[in-house]
Amino acid sequence: MLRHIGMLFALACIATQVSACREKGKEQAREAESIGTSYAQCREKAAGDATTLIACSDSAIKQAGALSTDRTKAAAVLEGLSEKAEARLGEDSLAMRVAIADALAKAAIEQGDGKGAADIAARFEARIEALKEVGKPVASAARALGGYVAPSCTAIRNARDADAALAQFGSEFPAALKDEALVETLALDDTQLRTISQYLACLAARTDFGPDVVENSLWLYSSKRHGKRARAILDELSRSTGPDAKAAEEFSAQVTENLETAAGGNG
Repeated sequence: MLRHIGMLFALACIATQVSACREKGKEQAREAESIGTSYAQCREKAAGDATTLIACSDSAIKQAGALSTDRTKAAAVLEGLSEKAEARLGEDSLAMRVAIADALAKAAIEQGDGKGAADIAARFEARIEALKEVGKPVASAARALGGYVAPSCTAIRNARDADAALAQFGSEFPAALKDEALVETLALDDTQLRTISQYLACLAARTDFGPDVVENSLWLYSSKRHGKRARAILDELSRSTGPDAKAAEEFSAQVTENLETAAGGNG
């Protein structure tokens, strides 16, 4: 009888532990979901700024990593995924660095949610395959931007003065983006168009919307290949909740006005 009672007591203890584990799992899942929500909000507020988007990913990875009971193992898993992504995709463009950071953040959140390593690896592999397709050149004749990374709006605001910011624009902004024919040979994805448009809007605002910025970037927005999408992205930026939405709104209006009056525009 005593032995029977002892067995019942032991089973009760195991049941209590299982219940506690389940509750802990539910709490961890809620925390992971909260991190996922915060991450999505951070990306929305970034309004396409690549540096901010990567910072959002880094923050999500750090927060999700704190949920793991074995942080060393969790970090090793993410490092392995990162190496795989870089080997498959490379990090030649800012757009690809943003994409890889996003894939890693999502993997970290899934890891924090308690999903198994095999499941996380399979999901990550699917994302990498999708990125691989997106990253393919549109045409063999397409030109790259030569590693050009547009300055962030923060960098524009921190420039010594408007003239210095404008001088940097004049010396670094790719010639192909200022040329009617060459802009049509470029392969530009949405992330690049968003980053460039955000930069141009912030630079235009810093220079009081003088003619220099809009006149030297108008071929991008009048381009048959990129114009429609570039203008749509500029409009999206103007309707965002980010701190530079107003600049995007005014620059968008300036672009529209110039396209309507420019002899070479097709807007």
